[in-house]
Amino acid sequence: MKPDRKGLLKLLIAKEGRRYILTTLLPFFYAGSIGYANGWVFAALYIIPDIAVNAALFIRTPETLRRRVMTGEPDKKQKTVISITTWMLISLLAVSGLDYRFGWSNLGFSAVIPAAIVMLSGQIIYIAALLQNAYAAKVVDIFDTQRVIDAGLYSVVRHPMYLSFTLIYISIPFMLGSVYAAIPLLAYPFILAARIGNEEALLLKELAGYREYMGKVKYRLLPKIW
Repeated sequence: MKPDRKGLLKLLIAKEGRRYILTTLLPFFYAGSIGYANGWVFAALYIIPDIAVNAALFIRTPETLRRRVMTGEPDKKQKTVISITTWMLISLLAVSGLDYRFGWSNLGFSAVIPAAIVMLSGQIIYIAALLQNAYAAKVVDIFDTQRVIDAGLYSVVRHPMYLSFTLIYISIPFMLGSVYAAIPLLAYPFILAARIGNEEALLLKELAGYREYMGKVKYRLLPKIW
């Protein structure tokens, strides 16, 4: 294994491993029980596809993976947006666990299948967007060799990666059997609009051809809507 791959593996374990542990344990912690069946289904469908994608990228295109696990967002507005998104997800998972413990919603296991379909749809879009755009990163930045990607999903909407996150986030409360856990998601449209607006301002300023791309692909997230 080359030294750069060793460093990337350490970074991957440190960053993604922490996220996996947090998202897996939180619902069970607040539920007060490992018998929370919805929690196990959520953990499997949320984490296993992500691990598989990261493993494939590690083997085939480590630079793409490096961009995906980079942290240290340079823009203050984006830092704020990321922080709010993180707390939204934490709140969502915590409320789901509490809902199971106290039986507020009583959705039980009935919502798992439709929620799983929505989540897997988001996972598929995420994988496709990642394969089609090697410059996709967690931080909003412009890379030296970056160019506008206008094929595949990017010929339909400008931000398919954010569409994938939206579907995944929407599915989580219902997969976890909680109506009340959807309440923190009410902040997400505002979070998403702020992040996309800030990102597009940077792309217009620094990425050649992005203005023409915006003229060609009209919609940010949902065709015919926005």
